[in-house]
Amino acid sequence: MAPKVSGQPVFLQHGLMNSDNVWLLLPDALAFTLADAGYDVWLGNARGNTYSRRHVSLDPSQEDYWNFSFDEMGNYDIPAVINFVLTKTGSEKMSYVGHSMGCTMFFICMSLHPELNEKIDVMIALAPAVSMAKSTAPLMVNQAPFAPQIKYVFDLIGVRAYQPVDSFWNNLRKRYCEPNLFLRYSLCQNTLFSSSGDEYHSLDLNLLPIIDGHNPAGTSVNTAVHYAQNYMAGQTFQRFDFGVEENQLRYGQTTPPTYDLSKVTSDVFIFWGQSDKVSAPTDIAWLETKLGNLRNSIMIEDPLWNHFSFLFSADAKRLVYDKLIPFLPKPIL
Repeated sequence: MAPKVSGQPVFLQHGLMNSDNVWLLLPDALAFTLADAGYDVWLGNARGNTYSRRHVSLDPSQEDYWNFSFDEMGNYDIPAVINFVLTKTGSEKMSYVGHSMGCTMFFICMSLHPELNEKIDVMIALAPAVSMAKSTAPLMVNQAPFAPQIKYVFDLIGVRAYQPVDSFWNNLRKRYCEPNLFLRYSLCQNTLFSSSGDEYHSLDLNLLPIIDGHNPAGTSVNTAVHYAQNYMAGQTFQRFDFGVEENQLRYGQTTPPTYDLSKVTSDVFIFWGQSDKVSAPTDIAWLETKLGNLRNSIMIEDPLWNHFSFLFSADAKRLVYDKLIPFLPKPIL
């Protein structure tokens, strides 16, 4: 990139177990739609996924490398990204679009570093994952109550990465189910859909092998555990729970503090689906009451719209992308 480029910078941040590929898989995916409209599009990769495993001193084979959750992503990574993009483009402000955990990271960033609100002209939250209390996603309902035991077993056998794209199951599924869309729809269902409980609503099933080629892209076990902790804690949004003793050392209190969402003072627009089992409508309503500067909350017209419809639905451009662009500053052409 040239030190200064034309076009309003827009940064896209994916969610849990994804990578930046989710903004590129459809012919009219959001990255292409924004670029065609004249925006300077930047794509982020959360630490620990397929494309974000480099480190200045640690290697992914080391246990310490995986000692992070979405708290570190919001506290360290998003501030670094914001400053990087603005330095490279020479812009004073940028727009931010997040899906699911991409919103989690943003809200943590702004609550812990409220001065960065001044560098964001608008934030578009697609299916934000904040409070998880009312989630009915299988990942929450079936695994969250046993998260401490699951983490104990994973620690015991040395598993630190959660659902990497090259895991044994994912490789097995891609090898034996690839030619058969029926198997991909049933027995070989991608972890994204089985963990969210999503139906393949308005999805071209021929896209499934392409989705499988990149997803799930992996994260740390602690990231999944952090979501489980928030689910079990009820309607709240709290930092990682390390246990009584370490909480006291890290936070100065025995319980994890909550993120202060009132410090999110940049303009926020929420888009949410009525059939989203991960970011449930009730939890979205709770979030709406906590943000410091919510401008609008938009329900997607399709009553069957779910968590991954925002990324993979053939109707995503018409129902979401074309409607969020007017909320962005006009690109400098």
